[in-house]
Amino acid sequence: MYSSLFFFIVKPAITIPIIEECSNTYGTTCVKSTTDSVEVNCLVRDSRPAVKLSWSLRTHGGDHILPSNYKKYTFDDVTYTSHVTATFSFGESSVLSLLACRANNVPLNLVEDENVLLIEKEMDYTSLVTPIRRYLKIHSPMNLSCTDLGLNLVIWKWSPQQDAFETLYVSIFQNSNHTKISNMEYKLEDEGSLSLQNTLVEHEGLYACVYDNGVSGGSVLYDVLVMVDPTTVFPVIDGCNHQQYASREKPQDVLTCSVLGIRPKVALEWRAFREATAIDFTQHQLTVTQMGDLYDISLTVNFDFTQTTQNKVTVECRAVGENAELFSLSTKIDLLFPNGELIHVALNVQL
Repeated sequence: MYSSLFFFIVKPAITIPIIEECSNTYGTTCVKSTTDSVEVNCLVRDSRPAVKLSWSLRTHGGDHILPSNYKKYTFDDVTYTSHVTATFSFGESSVLSLLACRANNVPLNLVEDENVLLIEKEMDYTSLVTPIRRYLKIHSPMNLSCTDLGLNLVIWKWSPQQDAFETLYVSIFQNSNHTKISNMEYKLEDEGSLSLQNTLVEHEGLYACVYDNGVSGGSVLYDVLVMVDPTTVFPVIDGCNHQQYASREKPQDVLTCSVLGIRPKVALEWRAFREATAIDFTQHQLTVTQMGDLYDISLTVNFDFTQTTQNKVTVECRAVGENAELFSLSTKIDLLFPNGELIHVALNVQL
């Protein structure tokens, strides 16, 4: 006499453990942000048999089981809903942690073995980290390094206007090398750096790399500014055609120099090239005109001599201020006095 045992298997409609209350999803990776502790929930709906679930903290040294509350229940005595809850808190030096909801002893590949949850510690990057300023010429490549700590978890964020950060990359460096991307312009390199082949003005802003290697973590902040060289490599003097030692035949006591199509903005200054020259510049009028992403800048001054004992006085228009060192802009002109009176202005371009 033979006896038979029959086991009914019901495969759930969603065959991966479901992580509840996911703040953001990148590909299949759920990311939650918290300032302190957070309750995490995971479940499998409508399966037979029930699926034993557990939460683990994944580190470079392996998985560590978290204290969890597991339960199963049924409404029709046919299929089960399995549910597990745990509470997670960050360690003192961690900023990112990877949790895994594991399905244990799953029969007949009823569901996938696990689903992962990336927990991010909420931080004000601009107050915690001093940004590293990077000037990049337009259309040049960009490469921003993160850290050399042996990366495990990386999140790259970008704030174009120094307000809310948006996530560019969420990366989990494991054997399966999960990499989730939200912006195809950028590329995440193997060592965790962020690269871009063609940097444009629209890519300016703050870039934050948040990292953790399973033991400790931190963040790196970059302030990226895009440079555009002006249309001429020296300030343009009004009334001169910028050939070597060109003359302006109509003398006057007003000088104007301009820088056209530049980014970022610079300030301009008129000065005597030699400190001992007795010349005064007055009635400074600086004009800045924005043309799309670029700036036209001009400075007009009146000049006056307290005494004139020289046949030639050299004056200079140059870029000054915060961004002046990026361009080294300077033009020198000679004011000629062959008979003790100013008769013309001669341009002597010295780059």
